[in-house]
Amino acid sequence: MPQPKRLFRSTLAILCLLCTSCDDYSHFKRHSAEYYAGLAAECDSLLARGPAASMQEARMIARQTNSLPPTIRQLAPSHIQIWESSVQLLVRSYNVIWTRSKNDEQLWMLIADREGHSKTLYTLRKPK
Repeated sequence: MPQPKRLFRSTLAILCLLCTSCDDYSHFKRHSAEYYAGLAAECDSLLARGPAASMQEARMIARQTNSLPPTIRQLAPSHIQIWESSVQLLVRSYNVIWTRSKNDEQLWMLIADREGHSKTLYTLRKPK
């Protein structure tokens, strides 16, 4: 039977690991509007490249760090998926999504998404 001290330390270690994975998501959501505007512009530059044909290509784009814009490179995504009207970056425990609204084709949104939590961080209205 585990000793109370050992059980407490094990529980504390697990909580610290969970908080660390939550922390990067929380930290990302605290940037300025200027940061998000720059990130959205960088996602637009990826959209100009055209859609990624496969998951293999999505991983390959993420590994080609020299070809990535600086803010995206700093996030170090493991996958970058590019579709016709959205970009998805898989960053550690969360996703960053730059996408056109389904209800308003002129409205673009930058969304931070983690399982069970989603937050729109920046919006931009673009002419058609």
